[in-house]
Amino acid sequence: MDRIGANALRESEQTSPGLPERESLTKLQRRQSQTMVSSPRAVSNDQPEESTRPRKRVRCKRTPKEVVRSLQARIVKATEQGRWNKVKALQYRLARSHSARVLAVERVTQNKGGKTPGVDGAT
Repeated sequence: MDRIGANALRESEQTSPGLPERESLTKLQRRQSQTMVSSPRAVSNDQPEESTRPRKRVRCKRTPKEVVRSLQARIVKATEQGRWNKVKALQYRLARSHSARVLAVERVTQNKGGKTPGVDGAT
């Protein structure tokens, strides 16, 4: 299998090791925002039907996981091309992005191993 195919296979199989199987906070927020946007409006008699009016295009925001994943993919691509200044810039951007911090906090707060005692026997 070529290198690109192996990377694509690995990325599709990856899961977040620190997150439980239940729905994460970001997925829940995204689903709630989509249901609020797509809720049907009350139809009045003086306005034309929904099908005849042009619809406004609603742009969904990307989840923090999608943002981080795309930055990581761009870092890999720049590394393969040998564009080291681009790699450094993207790493800087990833390390300081709000999305990466949200995912880090989510991972730490949902970690079940945080309650187990360490080497000193205290939590």
